[in-house]
Amino acid sequence: AAVDLPIPADAPWKGGAKAKVVLQVFSDFQCPFCKRLARPQQDDSAGQTGALDRVATKYGDKIKIVWRDFPLSFHPRAMPAAVLAREAKKQKGNAAFWKAHDELFDATSLEDPALEAIAKRLGLDWGKVGKALAQESWKDAIEADQKAGNGAGVSGTPAVFVNGKLIAGAQSEDVYVKAIDKALAKAK
Repeated sequence: AAVDLPIPADAPWKGGAKAKVVLQVFSDFQCPFCKRLARPQQDDSAGQTGALDRVATKYGDKIKIVWRDFPLSFHPRAMPAAVLAREAKKQKGNAAFWKAHDELFDATSLEDPALEAIAKRLGLDWGKVGKALAQESWKDAIEADQKAGNGAGVSGTPAVFVNGKLIAGAQSEDVYVKAIDKALAKAK
């Protein structure tokens, strides 16, 4: 059964603004399975990683992909990474969030020096990012995503809802394509 998951007004997204098929991605920047789902990996000769990247390219404006933060408690660098990405959106807009998203998942470290290097590559004001990290500026928004995820049955990451229907774990592209095609057919 589909769950009702209202999208926060300030949630980062890409794709079609008015798309009838919405993928809400509950994810954690330190989670290796989230990384596997989000970004193609160098050691991937079978094409089993980067499923969300590929469906975003395949469907374009027919779908809307919405990011929802779900940093896991045992990933100590997930929250700082989430704050950096949120601050990128605040400073430079939605496209900057997705550039930060890609950089964070492609990074080999999420320690402060690595975050600072990412921020500088993106042209962000590191002073403002550092202040946001120190003050936990985005804590309420991030915790609201976690609460929404918990209420919808998210128990781990990644968790993707396609028009409210949960796909748990880093699944292959085919799983998402089937769910998206079914949702597109139903939306007509």
